[in-house]
Amino acid sequence: MKKLILSLGLASLALSVSAQGIKASAPGYAWDEFNSKAEFAEAGSTYGIFFYKDSLNTAATYTKNKIDYTNGKISIVKTRTGNGLLSYTLSTPYNAFIPTGFSFGKGNTIDISSSKTVSLKLTNQSDSSLYFRVALKDINGNMIDSKGTEAHRSGNWYMDELGFIVSPTNDFSYNRGIEVAAGVKGAVTGAKVSDSVFVTVNFAGGYATNYSTHVADSVSFDFTKVSEVQITVLNPNQVSTDGYNRKDLNDISYALSFVGIGDISALVAGIENVNSSSSEETVSAYDMLGNFVGTGKIKELGLESGKVYIVKSSSQTRKIVMAK
Repeated sequence: MKKLILSLGLASLALSVSAQGIKASAPGYAWDEFNSKAEFAEAGSTYGIFFYKDSLNTAATYTKNKIDYTNGKISIVKTRTGNGLLSYTLSTPYNAFIPTGFSFGKGNTIDISSSKTVSLKLTNQSDSSLYFRVALKDINGNMIDSKGTEAHRSGNWYMDELGFIVSPTNDFSYNRGIEVAAGVKGAVTGAKVSDSVFVTVNFAGGYATNYSTHVADSVSFDFTKVSEVQITVLNPNQVSTDGYNRKDLNDISYALSFVGIGDISALVAGIENVNSSSSEETVSAYDMLGNFVGTGKIKELGLESGKVYIVKSSSQTRKIVMAK
């Protein structure tokens, strides 16, 4: 990746991976590192990675889905300068769920049935914690944002939303429901990486809903035709008298430095399979976001099986995947 090559001082070497791209057919993927000021548009096609337009509404009251929202300031503004960040400033009123996110072009879909995952690297630039809820939309308008149990879906379905909380110091924690619901916690994994958080959300086994018809559980989600990724930023604090309703957000800010959906490892050509238990080779290892993992013998670095790394030895730099 361009960022990785610059950070390692390896510009003269042959290792180079684009900073954004898309592949619609299985195993499908899309990713963006925001190193270009322009959104990604694939040459010769209508495909690309197109982020939602800004949302502005300063009315004291506004109506959505026949619900009146008071103190209705809505302001979602993104900034993209090509510096490796997609920055957002955001204000939303009490009880408003207004997503940000991206699509792949009008009518376009990608097949992520082999992985069913979304990965994000983000930084909370605010003075308070933020709750991020991640969802997918398919060609039929069905949404999936929960890996709940039948019991929760028939009642407090929101407790199993695929969400996570990022503190002002960029520490990761689970959404309340993801943390306490048996068998659900593994659907979201995350960790602090320098001054950011890297999170992977796995939608396998989730329950789908069609919010247009308000039909839940009886609809199925089509992972072979995913049309949108939605990221809804909320106040982690609820209004105690109103149950699930969320408090407002006022002029908060955060930045994405990486988004990826689907089989991200497939974007790297010429990957070498390595047996982590027997390799005596000494290398410096980095993940695909350019973060330093460690220096030492490959078998002693604790590299995860099935994950792609970039390794630098005394003689070469190459991409490897740890054998499962």
